[in-house]
Amino acid sequence: MRITAKLGFTGLLLANLAMGGDFSPVRQIENSVFGEIGKERGVDPVLLYSVALIESSRPVPGNTHLTAPSKFTLNAGGVAYYYPTRGEALEKLDELIKESNNVDIGLMQINYRWHKGKVKGYKDLLDSKTNLRIGADILSHALGSHKNRCIAIGHYHTWNNETAAYEYGCRVLSIYNRIIRMSR
Repeated sequence: MRITAKLGFTGLLLANLAMGGDFSPVRQIENSVFGEIGKERGVDPVLLYSVALIESSRPVPGNTHLTAPSKFTLNAGGVAYYYPTRGEALEKLDELIKESNNVDIGLMQINYRWHKGKVKGYKDLLDSKTNLRIGADILSHALGSHKNRCIAIGHYHTWNNETAAYEYGCRVLSIYNRIIRMSR
């Protein structure tokens, strides 16, 4: 198994399930925007990527066996919206924000209501690097919050429900461990 990748400022495709190849998924992640922001913020880029897979993954077009984080993902009221372009996502985001600022945005699904003080405006959260920086900071804070690693990682998602945090954190760690194993 391998992770396939297409990286660049115009798009990001890191799929978590593919067959064949003999390269290191960890190196690909480290050489991507996840590696750049992870290093900058002192967060393991594979862990950052694993959280992004949980938060915003969707099937890769043309291959139902692959999933990848999606930078133009929105979520409001438990309904996810995926868009291929920033313009389309922004149009829906403008509509959603008029109704409520409780909207999750981008690769790391940053909640605008709780983190609006970290950006000039909600549109900034559609920028991958801005989104990943805030996500990495939230994850870094969460990692120091509990001695149980699953719960600590799970605090990225919820602080009020330890059971939900544990389950979320274990899902992230499962993906993380799978990527590490595929790199051996």
